[in-house]
Amino acid sequence: FAQDHWAILAPQRKETDLPVQIQIQTFQINEKRDRNQKVAGEAKISIAYSWMRDGVRVPLGSFGTTANYVRSDKQAFNYNGLLNQLMDQPVKYFQKWMVEHGKDNPALARTVKIVFRELENKKQSDTVFYHPNRPLVWSDFKGASRSGSKYAAAVFTSFSYEGKSYAKGSELIIDIGFKVYMVKPMSWGIQKARNAYTLRHEQLHFDITRILVERFKKRILESELTLAAYDSELQYQFLEIYKEMHREQDLYDKETEHGLNPQKQAEWDKKLTEQIKAVFQGIE
Repeated sequence: FAQDHWAILAPQRKETDLPVQIQIQTFQINEKRDRNQKVAGEAKISIAYSWMRDGVRVPLGSFGTTANYVRSDKQAFNYNGLLNQLMDQPVKYFQKWMVEHGKDNPALARTVKIVFRELENKKQSDTVFYHPNRPLVWSDFKGASRSGSKYAAAVFTSFSYEGKSYAKGSELIIDIGFKVYMVKPMSWGIQKARNAYTLRHEQLHFDITRILVERFKKRILESELTLAAYDSELQYQFLEIYKEMHREQDLYDKETEHGLNPQKQAEWDKKLTEQIKAVFQGIE
């Protein structure tokens, strides 16, 4: 009965329509005769709404209603009229819900759109956020030199991301903000090595971190994120590129012998300078 009734009420289906599934969770009619040969009745129905998105059921809320009536036990009662009333209410409720909540609702999104942002926090005096027009200077290296270290300097660079999502029409916007930074108290350089050549070596460590972030962004776009699993894919790609960043930093130090090989240092400088230029040309 319910299926036939709703089929009549439903408009002709279009390809762009949301394939809503309606599940009857509860349907009861209880009656009780009183002393006056009257029958007091109560009819209940509860409905759950959902739809299948990428093979995953997405809840869209629920609705319940009750109808009370009194009938004579000697006369026929219009149960069909009562059922029609009960069946109409869930449709009206869902139509109203779609008008009030259907626009820009994450539960109704059908596709994913990625938006990238570069985050800066200028209030953090112990951190330098990456910017092509703001190279590192020796005064950024606030940490104490490591006792017994065979190196002249060290820079601590890293990156992180902050993700948030919101719906816009039928799209779920995944807003990903990146922070690429150098931590001053964890970076250091001995006084006699504080020259332009050594500083340039440390700057290229910072550049590598920024370049790997761009690689991370490219991997995200190539992953074709789905609504069902975008968060886990983001975390996986983040961990993978983080490990790759450390391997790249180690390779840079190994090939340049921590800056002691001028020829290799120049080769890396040329390569990374071109890559950084390409990164920010692409952003512009």
